[in-house]
Amino acid sequence: MWHRSDPRIQEYGSLELFRGCTRRDLRALSQFSTRLDAPTGRTIARQGSRRREFVLVIEGAAEVLRDGHVVAHLGRGDHCGEFTLLRGVPQPATVVATAPSIIDVFEVRNFRAAYLDMPSFRAAIDEALDRRTAAWLTIPTASAAESPALAER
Repeated sequence: MWHRSDPRIQEYGSLELFRGCTRRDLRALSQFSTRLDAPTGRTIARQGSRRREFVLVIEGAAEVLRDGHVVAHLGRGDHCGEFTLLRGVPQPATVVATAPSIIDVFEVRNFRAAYLDMPSFRAAIDEALDRRTAAWLTIPTASAAESPALAER
């Protein structure tokens, strides 16, 4: 049974991702997730895979690598996996813990239930998808960055 003083509910309530969620939503989200340790060097997501989970960083840090190049850093409250779950495409980047981390993992059915039933969560995820899509369109791939023709421009 979850109590009012449940630390996970308070933790989720302090994260930007869940800013518009009700206490009831936060309680459901905390029950939907599995908390795991991710030691330094652990691969949390692998580019090209079809993993079926959403990952939320509770503590620690991770690098996001696309085609072997660091394109972003994740920290408390950041997340990954929603692109694959909602767009039905392979994982667009590899995510590796760069510090001992604590992550919450939401399996696909729990993530989708939260996405469909919690408008504020859905809005936050959609906003993140839009931001990431725009950012990824401006990140050169390894072949483009190393192309002599592009380097001359």
